[in-house]
Amino acid sequence: MKKLKKLAFVASLAIVATSCGTTQDELVIEDDMDRNAALATDDGKSFVGMSCCVRDIAKDSKGKVWVGGDFSVIGRVTGGLASIGLTRFTESRLDRMAGVVKEVIDDGNGGIYAAGYISKVGLSNVKNLVHINNDGSLDRTFDAAVPPTPIVDAALVTSGGQNFLAVLLGDSVVKLDTRTGALVSSFRPTIRRNVASIVDADIAVTSRGLVISGHFFANGSDFVGAIFTDFAGQELAVVSASVIDLQNLNPQVWGSVSTVEVSLGTGATPSDIVYLGGAFNAARLMPASGAIQDSDVRNVVRVRWNADGLRLENWARFNGEVRAIEAYRTILGIETAYVGGSFTSVSYADIDINSRFVKVTYDPLRARSDVNNAEIRVSGTIDVIRHMTTEGGNA
Repeated sequence: MKKLKKLAFVASLAIVATSCGTTQDELVIEDDMDRNAALATDDGKSFVGMSCCVRDIAKDSKGKVWVGGDFSVIGRVTGGLASIGLTRFTESRLDRMAGVVKEVIDDGNGGIYAAGYISKVGLSNVKNLVHINNDGSLDRTFDAAVPPTPIVDAALVTSGGQNFLAVLLGDSVVKLDTRTGALVSSFRPTIRRNVASIVDADIAVTSRGLVISGHFFANGSDFVGAIFTDFAGQELAVVSASVIDLQNLNPQVWGSVSTVEVSLGTGATPSDIVYLGGAFNAARLMPASGAIQDSDVRNVVRVRWNADGLRLENWARFNGEVRAIEAYRTILGIETAYVGGSFTSVSYADIDINSRFVKVTYDPLRARSDVNNAEIRVSGTIDVIRHMTTEGGNA
């Protein structure tokens, strides 16, 4: 279970310098060290620590940071969702949310969608997916067409001329209207054309389609890896993640996939890059049509997705499980990825670093890669990393 030691903002974690005095980059990490489990009464007084565990962190278009999880206290009794203002204290205007928030999604207008196991917001009974307006109130016009079963994951799709919420359930993906929550359509994901049931998975969005990664059951057996689909849900390829005994003492077994991250293409580099992190040392790309590709990896596989299709690429090798990746690209195509987990060392090209939190960069103009420890040392396990840009240099 994920635990929070602290939210590290720019004031205490200087990772990327201020640019032109107008924007400032910050990184928010969740460090799985011993948390402060103290509780507080709902008296409105400031409180250092939180009562349980963070599952997602997001920033909305207005600059507010939202934290979701199965905690009930951050400074005051908040329920499973809290917004953090510029003073670093939780805001009291948000109605208390009963349940576990697994995913927090910016709606593009200062509000958010919250998905997970949610039963109430304030005194209102709700389903497991709700929309919170930009003033912190519950959007009562949004009625998500989802069953009462918990939501596995959700994502907002605005790429490729699309506009819908993709909600991952145990046996299907439903597409919902972003304003009303009404059902638009649904599909059953497939693996090698066999219908797949979802054991535990995440969903991510690229400019070309969806990526559903995790643990599945299809055609009478388990499968660990990722399913790549178009926006209609048609299978384009799958990538498996397994563990191969290098001494051939034991048969191949499935690994685990803990995180998926997408770095969208830019004008300089139009290909989308998909990262799958976890615990595995072999990956196999199996397209719906075309040749199978195998890759010797170490706990991360990097997939390039462009007009020519998908292909696996060599990347950094991690000695231990990768649990969090946050990647982005500049307009010039320089790609940066922050990586965290329980690994103890990283090797990339001719560079070796002993760290559990690293920054990997690639400059396509100079065809040069670099890796460093991102100016921070972590002794616990990192589960969540979020890169954020705020206007005016405010954290």
